[in-house]
Amino acid sequence: MELLLLLIAPVWQIIASVARIKDIISMRLIYIALVALAIGFAMTFVLTGMVANELAQENYHCGMPMIGALLAGLFITFITVPIIGGLSYWIFGARQKRLYVN
Repeated sequence: MELLLLLIAPVWQIIASVARIKDIISMRLIYIALVALAIGFAMTFVLTGMVANELAQENYHCGMPMIGALLAGLFITFITVPIIGGLSYWIFGARQKRLYVN
């Protein structure tokens, strides 16, 4: 259930990017990507702390689940943010070009 925290950043980035593409908000796409990156890092460390607390409560002495949560969070953040940002920028540019050509 805690792994759902890792999806907050990509979901927020998709929602904010769509709002930017539709001119609902005026925040630049690079700032949206940077905020999503910050949220991704924050949620990664929050998840790592939650896993560490659960391991301590269960008296589990191996830290591999905590390292796995940390690496999964960083992997998801570093993969999804640039892909969503690049696709959003490409769609935004194509939409702007289409609007100004017509």
